[in-house]
Amino acid sequence: MGRIDILLTSDLQGGFAPFRHADLELVLHRWRDASQLPLIEGALWVFVDWVLPEMSGLELCRRLRCDPQTAAAHLTIVLAPLDVLPVCLEG
Repeated sequence: MGRIDILLTSDLQGGFAPFRHADLELVLHRWRDASQLPLIEGALWVFVDWVLPEMSGLELCRRLRCDPQTAAAHLTIVLAPLDVLPVCLEG
């Protein structure tokens, strides 16, 4: 059976319980501290918020790429929906 560990930098509606699909197990982790990684047993995917409380999402991605433990991770930056972003339109 294959396994994918998924690190999320924000809360997930519905919780973080692991689940299986056919021969694949997906394990979700809420990741708050960039210096402390949970136990990673499978391929690593990381979903990073664009805006984080302590650093930018781009800076976190840079740090992940520099760390040998996470250098090969699949990284995805998550942007806020347009309805939450401040928009300034001038005519």
